[in-house]
Amino acid sequence: MSTSDRRDFVRNAARYLQKHQQRSGKFIYRARPDKKKVRRDYNVLRHAGTLYALCQANEIIDDDLGDTIDRGLEFLWRWYLVPIPAEDMQYAIAAARPGKSSYDITKIGSMGLAVIAASSLSRDLTPFERDACAGLVRYARSLIRPDGSMISKLNYRTGEVSDFVSLYYPGEVSLGMLLYGVRFGDQEATDTAVRIIEHLADIRKDDYRVPADHWALLATSKAFELARSGKLELSEDLTERLYFHATQVIGELLRTAEAAQTDIGSLVSDGHCCAIGTRLEGMTAMQPWLKERGYAHIEQLDFFIEMGIAYVIEAQYRKGDLKGGVPWVSPHHPHYSPDDQSPEVRIDTVQHNISAVLGGMALEAAED
Repeated sequence: MSTSDRRDFVRNAARYLQKHQQRSGKFIYRARPDKKKVRRDYNVLRHAGTLYALCQANEIIDDDLGDTIDRGLEFLWRWYLVPIPAEDMQYAIAAARPGKSSYDITKIGSMGLAVIAASSLSRDLTPFERDACAGLVRYARSLIRPDGSMISKLNYRTGEVSDFVSLYYPGEVSLGMLLYGVRFGDQEATDTAVRIIEHLADIRKDDYRVPADHWALLATSKAFELARSGKLELSEDLTERLYFHATQVIGELLRTAEAAQTDIGSLVSDGHCCAIGTRLEGMTAMQPWLKERGYAHIEQLDFFIEMGIAYVIEAQYRKGDLKGGVPWVSPHHPHYSPDDQSPEVRIDTVQHNISAVLGGMALEAAED
């Protein structure tokens, strides 16, 4: 796929999100080309993740996405930001809007994603936004244990902790604290971010198979970038442990891709575009660091990056009301069926693939 193909993909995907945002700032979470009914639930984590992808795209394409991003942030703050009683100002992101059964529940990943989105704004944050981010970071830190493990989910009113553990929350929170800490000079935030990914590296170091944790790869890549620029200090030993963990995750992604139907570019056997987008995000983020160190499987990694990006670009709707959207499964995949979820566009599928293709564009630009 050419640079123009990739840029067109990102532009059309961003326009899809613009057109599928209501005046309130809420996105139309699911849509189908056949107009069949879709589930009406709304996931605030994916709302925040979508804002992050739009912030990334806003730096690259010539469309002005600022109003869309601002409306989305205002919706997030208005309906989901809740104060936490404490001596210093703290905030959580509620799992649902007021009146819903899970309004008293918060997930640490939603705090991480909200901070990622706000810290990625190209404009200056308002005083309110800075206070909101600072409060989210403070509360998130209170949920992180000294060893870098964390509470994933709890009732923020009663303090009752759920036994739910999320694969992705640690990487999301780590990346959020890295971005926030560097932007606003919060050393405690960056130290916490590093402790989180160090914990992941330590608990997985002896595992043959590790999860496809793309958020950990994104956070690790950002930590390496900040260390290279002198904004973050990583010891040689910690750098080696983080690098080894990254190769574990990348190795898992490569094995999965090799076992899938690579003749059409799918990196997973079921052809799900959202899962492919997340894998591409992790692959493209870590590729420069792996290449620099002479990673043995760099050619295979580059091959699957190209194949995966081509797959999602070919899957994108080119016309109609859903132009720019990315279906759950590509119409070119043998598992595609018009009668199941395959044609459905979800904002997280679009979001992750915007970030994925932008990651591929960054690699291409670095080679020029």
